[in-house]
Amino acid sequence: MLHSSSPEVDAFGSRDADFPHLVQTEADITETPMLIDLTDQIGDLQFTSTLPEEVRQALAGIASQRTIASGQFLCREGESCSELFLIASGHVGLDMFVPGRGQVRVMTLGPGDVLAWSALVGNQGATATGVALEETEVIAFPDDALLQLCQTNHDVGYPLMRELAKAISHRLVASRLQLLDLFYEGSH
Repeated sequence: MLHSSSPEVDAFGSRDADFPHLVQTEADITETPMLIDLTDQIGDLQFTSTLPEEVRQALAGIASQRTIASGQFLCREGESCSELFLIASGHVGLDMFVPGRGQVRVMTLGPGDVLAWSALVGNQGATATGVALEETEVIAFPDDALLQLCQTNHDVGYPLMRELAKAISHRLVASRLQLLDLFYEGSH
């Protein structure tokens, strides 16, 4: 989560005061001023490139563009995500807590990849921690506005969920390949 309003203890036993670089205010968020520019940028990204123009326009209407500093968390494993992100530039590491090993990098995402998809599918908590590995530009979609758009306009919701299913499928395949590598390393 990029912002917080209270110093609650998170899943890692930390308080917001322990991570002052993670606390953002509305003034820290740079909104893209022109709808057409963001619509075009959304259309250039792999995740949304096959969506019809009217769907990209609807998404641009609820989106904001942000710059995420290197080392900043976009989401944390186990915590709810209030936004879905599309990576426009830069890279984000996905880390998971593994008992006995601590945080383990399981994947690196780049331009065109989607992050924090749990915000769109019931927000049961992030399945991994996402951290910017360098300065990263993202397009952010608030979960409440995105869910409402999908529920009220099936011409937007269906194609978006179809692309999300493809992205999740690719992640599942990548995870299986990584497990095969871990099993191979463990057997030697």
